[in-house]
Amino acid sequence: MNDGIKIPIKKIDFPNYGVIQSVLPQSIVNQLNDYIDIAKKKDETHNKKLAGNISLSLELFDTKNIIFPFVMLIMKEYEKIYPKPFRLLATDKNYNAELQSLWVNFQYQNEFNPMHDHSGTYSFVIWLKIPTNFKEQSNKSIAKNSSNPDVISNFALTYTDVFGKIRELLFGMDKDREGQILFFPAQINHSVYPFYDEDDARVSVSGNIGLVEA
Repeated sequence: MNDGIKIPIKKIDFPNYGVIQSVLPQSIVNQLNDYIDIAKKKDETHNKKLAGNISLSLELFDTKNIIFPFVMLIMKEYEKIYPKPFRLLATDKNYNAELQSLWVNFQYQNEFNPMHDHSGTYSFVIWLKIPTNFKEQSNKSIAKNSSNPDVISNFALTYTDVFGKIRELLFGMDKDREGQILFFPAQINHSVYPFYDEDDARVSVSGNIGLVEA
């Protein structure tokens, strides 16, 4: 074979949706914590609306309209990268985005969120407090001898690859993840695995963005 022959190569990616992540300004983190303090005083649980097996979930309200504009910036960046939202592919109508729900989860050791999806068009999760380190968790006796030690304590997105195989995209949970936001289509299945031997709660804020006809 002549090594000098140049073979023309063209890369073709499958048309599929991904996710994007970013970091919140500290001012927004502070505002979220203020919203959480207000929700704690109301003590109105949000658990019955969730798939999660967790101790406490509280509904939040973006009364100062600080969270929504930031998430809209993320959404605009998302739509520069990926196609028009799948639920709107068959229409040319104009749509406006709205924050349809916002809540905070307090996840304690042994608790978990089973695989589920969300309502709306887009969803996001923000991690405010992560008391564990996923590398340390994977070294625990229940995980380190497993054929799949990496799932323990982590957040996972579930998807089907081009061969029809079910795959997981894992996001390692440790303090470096605090203050980050993950933005994804609401129909993507996702789950949160339990962590162990830690008394403090993992605190995360989630929300759903809906597109309504203008």
